[in-house]
Amino acid sequence: MINQRSSFRLKYEWQCNVHLAQSSFYAMTKNISSSGILVRFPDPLPAVSPGDKCIISLNRGRLLRYDSEVVRVEASNIAFRLLSPAM
Repeated sequence: MINQRSSFRLKYEWQCNVHLAQSSFYAMTKNISSSGILVRFPDPLPAVSPGDKCIISLNRGRLLRYDSEVVRVEASNIAFRLLSPAM
């Protein structure tokens, strides 16, 4: 399988919250690029599918929020595409 990712990925662990389907889930980032984030959850999330929309909140001195979309689900790891900064 060919890796089609074109963005540089920075391996970095940040605490984050994922707001998905009227719920909020605590998680840690695994890596970040200009177009996406790979997130590790303590436990697998129920009923999450590619295409689901959510908001990811990162707190690193100031709160950063991004409208996002699930692109891949692998057990406790979920990859998100960053769509835009959330208002």
